[in-house]
Amino acid sequence: MAGLLHVLILGRALLFGPARPLTGFRMLVSPDQLGYLAISVNVASGDLARVEPYTETGINTYPRLYYTFLGLVARGLGIGPVTAWNLVGLAAQFLLVAVLAHTVITIGRRLLLGIVAPA
Repeated sequence: MAGLLHVLILGRALLFGPARPLTGFRMLVSPDQLGYLAISVNVASGDLARVEPYTETGINTYPRLYYTFLGLVARGLGIGPVTAWNLVGLAAQFLLVAVLAHTVITIGRRLLLGIVAPA
């Protein structure tokens, strides 16, 4: 229940905002985010090389595992990397809120305490 409430509150813009839902891209600290997205785009297109995403040379200093996973999800589901970025991020938030709600309910021994988790 808490996870669903969280998705309804924070995921509303993703699900109901733009004309094409789940295709928007977060622009906060956009140069870093675009570097991360480049890793996912490369993996989604089949390029699994461990290179720096802009110059495609040298050592990659970006945290690659999560963004490789996003690229594999995009490739496996046949969706765009930005859509995979949003779906996986939303799923991770849902899972974290559900775990938090379960923990709060278990410790507090009151079912209604789970409503606090999305906050």
